[in-house]
Amino acid sequence: RVCMNTKGSHYCFDLNITSIESLECDTFGQNEYCTIEENPSCSCCSGFVKENSVCVDIDECKASISNCDTNCHNTVGSYHCSCKPGYQLVNETTCLDVDECLVENGGCDGLCINAIGSHDCFPLNITTILSLECDAFGIHKYCSLEDKSSCSCCHGYTMNDSTCVDINECQESIAKCDTNCHNTEGSYHCSCNHGYQLVNQTMCLDIDECLSENGGCNNLCINT
Repeated sequence: RVCMNTKGSHYCFDLNITSIESLECDTFGQNEYCTIEENPSCSCCSGFVKENSVCVDIDECKASISNCDTNCHNTVGSYHCSCKPGYQLVNETTCLDVDECLVENGGCDGLCINAIGSHDCFPLNITTILSLECDAFGIHKYCSLEDKSSCSCCHGYTMNDSTCVDINECQESIAKCDTNCHNTEGSYHCSCNHGYQLVNQTMCLDIDECLSENGGCNNLCINT
């Protein structure tokens, strides 16, 4: 066995390289460990590298060795990670969003809406909920605050097996376009043929080209 002296005492340990490395690097906080043989050799502990025969700390953050998602903090022989406000550290390296609304409603008096890295408070009324979930956050449905299973589709969507899917207003003849209809996600828009202008988003009215620079004519311009 090996005898290791300490201040005011000593310890006896089994003689193997694993126990020596563990003792000198971990228990006694040394930067290197050495074999106890006729020709001893020394190696740097984990987190250190040899420079000019001396084991010095590796800055894992600068050396891009760390796996931190966001913030990396170097320590002697190691490093640790931290996250920005609104995130929590998972598995020592990964930063995940904190849903502040799950704890005391995020401190909100009314409606709490979680956002990535933050949250927002809004007055509690159905108009606000419709506006936020359907418009501001682009969600296809909104749900009752009292009964989360009671949900309705936002304007421009219809329920299909508990999922809100886009309504094709052009195919369903819901659109009021005079001429051309173009479906979009949750809505639609109209357009006119050449020679017409769009009025009130749906109507196509003839453009009197003769009113502008005589329609490009050298003589009489007649609108058709």
